Amino acid sequence: RTRADVSHAYYDMGKQLTPERERFIRVEMGIEPRQTNLIHGVINGVLGQEAKARSDIRIEADDEDFQDVADVLSKAMKEAQREANVDMAVSNGYAGQVKGGLGWVEVSRSMDPLDYTYRVSDIHRNQIWWDMRAERLDLSDARWIVRKRWQDLDEAIALMPQHKRILEN
Repeated sequence: RTRADVSHAYYDMGKQLTPERERFIRVEMGIEPRQTNLIHGVINGVLGQEAKARSDIRIEADDEDFQDVADVLSKAMKEAQREANVDMAVSNGYAGQVKGGLGWVEVSRSMDPLDYTYRVSDIHRNQIWWDMRAERLDLSDARWIVRKRWQDLDEAIALMPQHKRILEN
């Protein structure tokens, strides 16, 4: 996590020097610190290439008997991709992966009945904890994956009213 934070800081302009290093340059060396962000343009080029190469999901049938089913499913997937903002979430997850080595995207049901059925959003890397014994890159052999995040008490009670007493304690 520390290495990912440093990698993200190198991408962000002005966060390349630690406070101790900046103080050393100012006080001990007597010069004004200067930062040149060489990685920012390279990463933006990679992210631009991902956006340019992005394509819509297309479902194809193996034979002519199921072509009409494949067309209906392709149309439904295209609608879901558009309505759930899949492209933006995947791009943000990919950006986190390129910058720091790890990016997460969550697919969940929407709590709002007036909204689209599913929602897709990118998740900050510090909210996810996983089984470090997992050996596969996609973590399919991980025994557990946990999302840890802060939430206001009133929001947690609204989501789980049956546990109100426990949450208030």
